[in-house]
Amino acid sequence: GAKEHVLVLVPASKHIDKKKVKIAVNVWLRKQSKKPEAKVDFATEQWMKKNLSGDIGATPTFPQMLGMHAFADNALLKQAKLYLNVGSYEESILVNQANFKKILGDDFIKGSFAKA
Repeated sequence: GAKEHVLVLVPASKHIDKKKVKIAVNVWLRKQSKKPEAKVDFATEQWMKKNLSGDIGATPTFPQMLGMHAFADNALLKQAKLYLNVGSYEESILVNQANFKKILGDDFIKGSFAKA
């Protein structure tokens, strides 16, 4: 497909459910009159090294900075305060819910993206 990259955010204690993400991504693509993806997968380490700042596997939680669209799990949107990854294994920032939503931008997608 288009190899569209998105930022999927779930609580650190959870794992991403690729089936749920695929459904949400395809709904989002259809709304933009784009072709749905047959497969949704994680970015490769090689792609991450080339395209993202920060430590591999410590992707910053800033979709605009990354040039990606954000998909945020509902559980994150219920928290009063969140610690966000800034691209490092040693550092993070604490934000309130209002600032978290500002970081995500006006058009982020919310839903259930974690495995039960």
